Amino acid sequence: MQATYELLRLYGSILFPVLVVSVWMFALYAALSYAVPAVLCSSAVRSNAGITQGFVNCVYNHGGDYSHDIGIKTFWLLFWAAQQFWISGFSGLMGYAMFPRCFRAIDLIIIVTLAVGSAMVTLIGAPLGHYDLNSNLLVLLPTVVTAGVTITTGFASARYTGSKVDAARYLCMFGLGGVVVAIYTFLMPTLVTSRTSINQLLILRLLVHPTIWSLLIVVFSNTVRHIGAVDNLMQAVLWIWPVMYKSIYGRFLLLQLGTTSNIVILNVLISVYNLAGRLANRQGSGLLLQLMYGSRTAEALSATDAMNQIRLAEIFASTIAEHAGIVAASAIYSFGRVSALGKPPDHYTIWMSALCQSLTTLLADFVALACDWKYHSIDYFTNWVSNMRVFLTYILIIITLGSSRLCVELLMLFCPVYTEDEGILLRYCDKPSLFGRIGKH
Repeated sequence: MQATYELLRLYGSILFPVLVVSVWMFALYAALSYAVPAVLCSSAVRSNAGITQGFVNCVYNHGGDYSHDIGIKTFWLLFWAAQQFWISGFSGLMGYAMFPRCFRAIDLIIIVTLAVGSAMVTLIGAPLGHYDLNSNLLVLLPTVVTAGVTITTGFASARYTGSKVDAARYLCMFGLGGVVVAIYTFLMPTLVTSRTSINQLLILRLLVHPTIWSLLIVVFSNTVRHIGAVDNLMQAVLWIWPVMYKSIYGRFLLLQLGTTSNIVILNVLISVYNLAGRLANRQGSGLLLQLMYGSRTAEALSATDAMNQIRLAEIFASTIAEHAGIVAASAIYSFGRVSALGKPPDHYTIWMSALCQSLTTLLADFVALACDWKYHSIDYFTNWVSNMRVFLTYILIIITLGSSRLCVELLMLFCPVYTEDEGILLRYCDKPSLFGRIGKH
């Protein structure tokens, strides 16, 4: 009974930051999902109703004219400047959260200078040069700057571990993460269309999506394993980036299946699959360790206290991301007024589905935590967060800056419709899906 009580207490400690982040994510995504089509870009929506480009011209200020609608265009200019700052410097922030004492003053100066410089190019250069906010220059610049920041942070990682190879691991990890995000950015417009069938969505959500992100998470896990134990469970700050994208994209695809029963059934299947993975492997990278070192050595490597801390960080970040992703995807459909068959969204169905997803995920997470404690003898109690305020500050910064861009990009996947009776609705664009394009070739 004492062990069960301690396990429940630990899970309750996990649920507090989950609740805080979920509430914040709801507020952020609800505000953006409503404001972008209905307030910030309402003129563009009304004039481009039914057109595939929708309010893309408004969001990116195509044409580079900053002399009209100054308030709205200033908002987007500041928004994308903040995104340039974030994209350029986020790998440095995550590294600093884990091993701050290994950053020299010159490292911090380089990182801040590169990130601020990237933002200033957008903030000053875009109006002066009359650039679109998604012009090639403004898209490629943070990519180059990020490489410099990540290399600088990689050397700090090498100083922490004592291995110069870790600098290369850090760079490769973020490089691969950037490639995966770029692939989704280009493919999502061909996946979220009216011509994508339920069967195609099932293939994407149950096979393609988890495979891609699981491979990326294995790479993150391998890098974190070489970094080792850090203070205050700050590995979760690094984990939150891939698992947040995985969760939001995954929940967004899941909601396209329509009915609550379909969504709940698939959510249960996904939870069972994740639970099976937890039972089969003591660590998230257990299969990779077995392939590299053999089963006995892998088991020995997985049984260290540092690996238990890393596992807890992964579980903690995943739990936060899953619930935040449920809220975020539901807020886009509800407050963005995503239309089905020309009708306004059924808010009750959307949020009842979200509640069912959250409850099944909560139950599955607790069972998985109990299985880790019972069958893998993992002691999570000694590795818990020592300063929750600092931990949550980092998480909320990453959530706010990292996922707000994703919200806007997901909203732009839809085509706006405007009527006097219903106002502004977002519907699936009538354009070829990825599968349709593949079938033609």
